Amino acid sequence: MKPFKLYLLVIVFILGWWTAAFWPRSAVSVYDQWTDAAYPAKLKNAHLAPICRDKLHKALAGDVQLMTQLMADWEIEAQILSEEGFKDVRRLPRSTFLRGQKIGRQLQEQSTNELQPISYLPQTYVAASFLLALLPPEQIVAIPRGLRQQTQLFSPTTTSQIPLDVDRYSSETLYQLKPQVAFVAPYSHPATIEKLQRQGVALVSLDCAEDPKDIGQALQQVGSIVQHPLKGELLAMFFDAAMHAIDNRVIVLCDQKPHLPVKIVYLNTGAHYTLPTSHTLLGTLLARLGINAHPALKLEKAEYWVKPVDREMLAILEPDCLILSAVDPSIALNNVLNDPGFNQLPAIKNRKIFVVDEVVQEYPSQYILLAYYDLFNAILGALTT
Repeated sequence: MKPFKLYLLVIVFILGWWTAAFWPRSAVSVYDQWTDAAYPAKLKNAHLAPICRDKLHKALAGDVQLMTQLMADWEIEAQILSEEGFKDVRRLPRSTFLRGQKIGRQLQEQSTNELQPISYLPQTYVAASFLLALLPPEQIVAIPRGLRQQTQLFSPTTTSQIPLDVDRYSSETLYQLKPQVAFVAPYSHPATIEKLQRQGVALVSLDCAEDPKDIGQALQQVGSIVQHPLKGELLAMFFDAAMHAIDNRVIVLCDQKPHLPVKIVYLNTGAHYTLPTSHTLLGTLLARLGINAHPALKLEKAEYWVKPVDREMLAILEPDCLILSAVDPSIALNNVLNDPGFNQLPAIKNRKIFVVDEVVQEYPSQYILLAYYDLFNAILGALTT
């Protein structure tokens, strides 16, 4: 029995060692596990309260009271940081902040029953995202079918109140529902456009966003069209204020870690590894945070949406931290951890690997703010865990 027990102990030890060696201890998961509890790293500043992702999400979905409250909290934080001597503190202009507070109070006291009920048809995901934040579901005729599957962004309780999918209705059904306005995109199918025009539906085209400023402008435009100009304006202000609040946390973090250079590389996972270029909204956010800033990854003159990155290039970059964008976090992590081409990267050796939700990262609506939040927390984790 002694030799058997000895062999058993050896096997258990080997299994335990390999499990400890390859288990992604610092990896962050997404979807149902992506909550505030998934961010153990904290910013060491008594005046900066942690930003709650769930509250951000709720505010972006149209919660007026929460938007107003968070904007006020962030304004006070910005004032304190300025008093403490931090440079380049970001904040809304005072007149804009005060107008936002005034609008927030006005909207909470205002009754929406006086508004003329109009039905809207959002042809695109972005338009549907805006309308779901600005309107009650009964004013939305249909939404893109795939949007119902994005439960990490849209509550099934809300989307279930909208019976039709934009790619499944018939002309007769559409005629009976009588939408007055349809939001389309430059790439919308010509036959669909013609069908809507024949029925006398007013068409509004929304361009793709390539910069956070585009999001705010589109929110205000859509808010005016759907008879909720103040709510659209407030949501645009909140979006800017939240971006500034995250920027300020980056400023504080850089002040606390001034002599700790960390090379962070963001990778789209899939059949091939790629980087988002400056032609994308995500590329703009990464540049704002200093991610993918290595000279070898200059993307200013990129002509495509993504730039392929091979293992040889990653070996040259020697990233201290990897941020993986994936639909399935477990598959992305396993592929990287089991790839011999990644074994010698500092990020793999030190378990500085973070997975972010690809859907959120590439969603060019107000919810891109959640992508910015997730990217910041990956940086915070890379520097403090």
